Parts: sequence; C-alpha cells; structure tokens
Amino acid sequence: MTNLAELALSDVVLFAACAVVSFVNASIGPTGAGTFAAMAALLPAQAVVPVHGFTESLSCAARWMLLRQYVDWHYVRIFSASTAVGLCIAWPILAQDLVSEAALKVLIGAFIILITWIPLNLIVAEHPTYPAFGGAVTGFLTLFVGATALIVTAMIAQRHRDHRKVLATAAACMAIQHGVKIPLFIIIGFSYGPYMRLLMLLFLATLLGTWVGSHLLLKLDKNLVRCAFRLVITLIAIKMMTDGIYPWISSIEASTAK
Repeated sequence: MTNLAELALSDVVLFAACAVVSFVNASIGPTGAGTFAAMAALLPAQAVVPVHGFTESLSCAARWMLLRQYVDWHYVRIFSASTAVGLCIAWPILAQDLVSEAALKVLIGAFIILITWIPLNLIVAEHPTYPAFGGAVTGFLTLFVGATALIVTAMIAQRHRDHRKVLATAAACMAIQHGVKIPLFIIIGFSYGPYMRLLMLLFLATLLGTWVGSHLLLKLDKNLVRCAFRLVITLIAIKMMTDGIYPWISSIEASTAK
C-alpha cells in the first residue's frame, strides 16, 4: 500500500486535477471521466475505484441535497434496487481477485475512452426498463471501472427534459451507487485510512471547482475547452492501457525466448 509520504505530491496534483475537472464540468457540462482518469494515472490501480467512489459519493450527495426537490424518486427506487443486484453479481469476482492489476488498467483505460468520446445522449433511447436495466448493468460495472455517471445521466436525460430533474435524479442514483461500494471495498480488504487526507482534499477541490465553474458558465468557448479536455483524458487513458499491456507483452517475449 502506498504510504502518505509517497502520496504527498500526488495529493497536490490530484487536488488540482479534481478542481479543474469540477470547474470544466460546472462551466460547460460533463466531459467524461476526468477525475477518474487523473486518479488512474496517479494512484495504484487497485485504489482507483475505491477512492473515486468515496469522493463521488460525497460530491453526488451534496448535489442531491441541493436539488432534492427535483428528484424523480420512482426512478431512484428502481435504480437502487437493481444496482444492488449488479453489485451482488460483481462482488464475488472482485473479492476473489480474479481480475489482475494489469487487466484492470486496460479495462479502466478502455472504459474512459469509451465514455469520453461516444455520444451517449445520441445512442441511448428512452425505454421503460432503463431504471432496472441501467441500475443492474452500471452496478456491475462500477466495481471495476467506477465512472458510470455519464451512462446513468444519459439514460435519465431520455426520460426527463428538465435539466434540473436530470441532474438531481442522477446525483441521487450515483450517491447511492457509490456509497454502497464503500463498505463492500472495506469488506474485501481495502483500507481507506492511508487515503483519508486525500479524500478530504478532493472533496474540497470538487466544491471549489464547481463554485468557480458555475460563475463562468457563459464566458468560455465550450467546444474548445471540451475538445482539449477530452484529448488530455484520452492520452491519460492510453498511457494506462499501455502500462497494463506491457507486462503481457514482456511475458510473451520471455516465454518465446526460452
């Protein structure tokens, strides 16, 4: 486990990255798994999803409370129940450590690229099974790749046209989904202790970035910022995938050399 001294520089970098991501999200709208990508680049692969989930559970809960009058509670109840089903299916796989760290890096990197560039709002159509189906699928995925909020938000946006209702309902769904993961990771054996300082810093960075971004909502070139932001996230994801693939290539070369 990485100790606090080794995390000192990463703390600063992640605080800045989280603040910038929150600023961009608040000023031009969701752009992809920015915070998740930054964590994936700086934290051990096995710590990325637990730390991201803890941070996002606090951030989503705050938005949920602020927008609670707009929440579609019927959607949240169905989504939460089906999320539990997806988590129950995924948990034994994670608990038995069936996914190696190298495979996890490739999986996370590929997922980041997928949700960053595919226009989910254009390919997702409204369907009455979405609360149940979406909750189960993202509940399964969230233990391995963490950043499922864009998928959930895209599905909710097909049902509601009121932007406040979409944001409020998505915040409630994700606060519950991320929150449930915390005790599961603790049971598996992940220790949040060494990361508590980082977790509090990231929560403060989220609040700071959101506040600044909301005040610059109409003053930025959205297309330019979104494109640059996505390119940076993509480069981080590609680097993570190559780090995961390299050990496989090395082992193949070693076996063929014998």
